[in-house]
Formats: sequence, structure tokens, C-alpha cells
Amino acid sequence: MKHALLIVCACALTVLFVSAVPAQDNSAGIIQYRQKVMGAQSGHLGGIGQILKHSLPFKEDIPSHARAVANLAKLLPKLFPEGTGEGKTDALPKIWQDMDGFKKAAGKLEQEASKLAQVAQSGDSGAIMAQLKKTGKACGGCHKKFRQPKEKRKSWKKKK
Repeated sequence: MKHALLIVCACALTVLFVSAVPAQDNSAGIIQYRQKVMGAQSGHLGGIGQILKHSLPFKEDIPSHARAVANLAKLLPKLFPEGTGEGKTDALPKIWQDMDGFKKAAGKLEQEASKLAQVAQSGDSGAIMAQLKKTGKACGGCHKKFRQPKEKRKSWKKKK
């Protein structure tokens, strides 16, 4: 009986250890993935802005970009697991110190991005631009509070 209990405890500890390790073992990969997702989101928002600002002949692409932004916004909270605040990242420790505040800010982005996807279906350039600005403001609100200021960002980033 003691032997069986020992095996059960060992298995339970192994499961706990293995489930806690991935973020630490894969933190560099998670950080890189997170940066790619954020870059993609920025690219889609920028694409919408360029189409509208320059009256480019790609207005029919705006709903696709807007849906992508909305879908990517849903991913954000899970892209910041515990143990991914060190390394090549500009994420501030405040994310993990105030996870509820971070999730609230990410939720605001998700709401605004969802509205952008809805408004984009209308084809109304003025309404789309207005919602694009609100969505961008939601992005910036999170960045101001939870990302290193531009002048303090890491030197490991590529210079443009």
C-alpha cells in the first residue's frame, strides 16, 4: 500500500513539475512568438491605415485585416505566461505584478478590435478610420502601461 501511494505521489509531482516547466523552458520561444503576433497585429492595423490614408485600391481587403486584428487580440493575455518576462523582451514586470490590470487592458483592445471588424464590413471609410483610431488608442494604452518606453527599449532589437 505504501509503495502504491509513493508511486501516485511521484506521478502527481511529475505532472505538476512538467506542467510548470514549459514557460520557463520555452520562454525564449514564447517571447519570439508573442513578438511575431504583435508584429502581425501592427501590420494589419498599419495596412488598414495605409489603404485609407492613401486611397489605395485595396479597400475590399480592409475587412480581412480587421478580422485578423480582432482574432489576434483574443490571443494576447495567454501570450504572457509567468516566466516570460526575462530575456529579449520589452514587456515590463508590471504585466505579471498586475495581471488583472493587464487582462483588462487587453480586453479593451479585444473590444475595440471586434468593433473594428464590424465597422469594416460597412465600407464606410470615415467610420472605419474613426474605429481604427480607437483600436490604436487601446493598443497604445496597454503599451504605455506595460511596455518599456521607446528610449529604454533593448538594444537587441533591429535598428531600422
